[in-house]
Formats: sequence, C-alpha cells, structure tokens
Amino acid sequence: MLLEDKIKEYNSINYLGTLFSATLVLHLMTKALFNVFAKVKMPLDKWSVIDLLCSMFNIVCFNVIGSVKPIQIIDPLQKENLDYYVIAVVIVGWIRFFGYFLMVRNISKLIMTLVRILYETFSFIFIVLSYLTIMSTIFTMLF
Repeated sequence: MLLEDKIKEYNSINYLGTLFSATLVLHLMTKALFNVFAKVKMPLDKWSVIDLLCSMFNIVCFNVIGSVKPIQIIDPLQKENLDYYVIAVVIVGWIRFFGYFLMVRNISKLIMTLVRILYETFSFIFIVLSYLTIMSTIFTMLF
C-alpha cells in the first residue's frame, strides 16, 4: 500500500518535470523557427544539442517512471532497468551542467586544473584508501 501511495504521489507532480523538459525542446524549436525567417541565422551550437538531448532523456524517463507499476519496483530485474533510465538522465544532466561551466573561461581553467590535480594524485589517493581499508579491517578484527 505504501508503494502504491508513493507512485501516486510521484505521478501527481510528474507532469511538471515533463513540462519543464518540454520547454527546452520548445526553445530549440523557436530557435529553428527564428532561423527560417531571420536574415542573420543563429547557429545550432553544441549547447543547444546538449539541451535537446537532456530534455529528450528527461521526457522519456519521466514518462517511463511515471507509468511504472508496483510489481515492476518489487521485481529486482525490472527495478534495475528503471534505475538505468535514471542513471542515464543524471549523467546527461551533469554533462550539461559542467558543459555550461566550460563555456566561462575562468571557471573552465579552474575545472581543468582540478581534473588534472585529481588525475595526478590518483596513485596517492589509491594508497591512502588501501591503507584505510587495511587498517579498518585490522581494527574490526581486534575489537
């Protein structure tokens, strides 16, 4: 009964996610319509394509998750497939989010520097995590 109530609660606000995602598609359509009638065309840049991709993933995910039945959530295999939908939406959303930050020059340099630092310190992080794992295992065996 709790599961059915949560599905109904989700479906009561599900349309908002679909609506907000549809506005991204509408934005791209208005950009294309503008290009039909304008003398100076607005190029279809990569950010618009990422917006379109993100909105399509969101719309599909909202509709798939919104049409879920309680038995699909209880069954581990079907639940895993639903989780893959959500994971894909989250990944595309984060790509969109960080893509916007890469447009701003100062923030772009900062992000690229942080990525480089993490890459260069990967071996150190691995050694520290290994040490913590071994020490926590020894600690739990002693106490």
